[in-house]
Amino acid sequence: MSRSRLGCGTHLLIAFGLFVVAVGIIAYQNRDTVSMMWANVTAMNEGMDLTEELRYPEDVLDYMEAHPETVSLVAYTVGAEAEGIHLDAETARPLVNLPSLAVLSAYAKAAAAGQVDTTARVPVAEVSSRSLPGVNAQPHERTLNRWSETNRIDADSTVAVADIAWAVARLNDDPALDWLIDRLGRAAIRAETEALGWPAGSAPMPKSGLYLEWANAASALHSDADRAPSIEQSAIYAAAERYASDSTYAREIRQTFQSRGTNLTLRDQRRMAQETLPQATATEVAAAMVQMAEAAPESSYATAYALLDRSTGLDSLNTHVQRVASKGGAMPGVISFAGLAHYADDRAPRVVVLSMEEIPLAVFYHLLQSGLDQGLALRLLSDDAFFEETRTRIQASNNADPTDSTGAMAQ
Repeated sequence: MSRSRLGCGTHLLIAFGLFVVAVGIIAYQNRDTVSMMWANVTAMNEGMDLTEELRYPEDVLDYMEAHPETVSLVAYTVGAEAEGIHLDAETARPLVNLPSLAVLSAYAKAAAAGQVDTTARVPVAEVSSRSLPGVNAQPHERTLNRWSETNRIDADSTVAVADIAWAVARLNDDPALDWLIDRLGRAAIRAETEALGWPAGSAPMPKSGLYLEWANAASALHSDADRAPSIEQSAIYAAAERYASDSTYAREIRQTFQSRGTNLTLRDQRRMAQETLPQATATEVAAAMVQMAEAAPESSYATAYALLDRSTGLDSLNTHVQRVASKGGAMPGVISFAGLAHYADDRAPRVVVLSMEEIPLAVFYHLLQSGLDQGLALRLLSDDAFFEETRTRIQASNNADPTDSTGAMAQ
């Protein structure tokens, strides 16, 4: 009896040993993937202790005051900029999705000039071909669902150009953005970027080209370099054009991305975002929002702004906010938001811009899941008492700092 139990135990030990060896072989053969998974697991612990302190929108202010070098905040009532909130307002920071305001403006201008037919039908497949598996293909599926639910897709599987612009404005759809950039042209978009008061370097770029160039830079990122490699905008445009026009190349890329995405860890993605995303100051973003909001009704700016403008259900909360035009987005370690509220009474609109970078990854994902950053912006737009409390608090913080909000020594 004992010999039988011993034999069974021996077999189990042998089986377990073979299992361990097999796991070791698989891990070795896929060591890059395993290494990336481990790096991402450990990265998710960054700032974990801080997440316990972030439970309410007001707590985001505590985080901002503790990390002033990574956050910019601008909020003011239009016409009373000097009486507003200005925290590190003149520091250029990476922006997610906000630069697409220039794309929407260029689209509206081209439509007004008759250069773009907003009713023209475009094959859905032509837009979807710009998506990348493991990166933005899944969000694009949600766009396709929205188009289907709202009857924007015809029986011939086409959508109107106006529907593509709507997806850029309302859903932050990357493939739709890429299609629109390709249709409008780089020069027109750069011109609109500068017309909005932003530097040329703030111009939006096709997302497919951006991610493809990130993937190309992956090997350099895994070195001991202090900074992520710089990527020229021309290279990003060229990569996007090739992906859209070369079916063989696109098929190879999709197969590669299907298996490993960009091959960048979360920390690498954060470094690449901070290094390669378009940048502008919170002051510049706020001014662009106000410029679009105040444009004459017949202007292209007003047409573009209308794509962002939507009614809210906030009146039931006695906030008197009637409509909010907003744009925002996030990439690992970077959060951007710009919003402008219109009120039911006759008072002037209020604008809020929040720009955050170098966010610890645990804090970043906590903010994404909780929406506390947008909750802060919404309170600043809708709650006058909270706005004044925050203004007083930020002023006190600025006065306590040896540098003013522009980074110059206080006089």
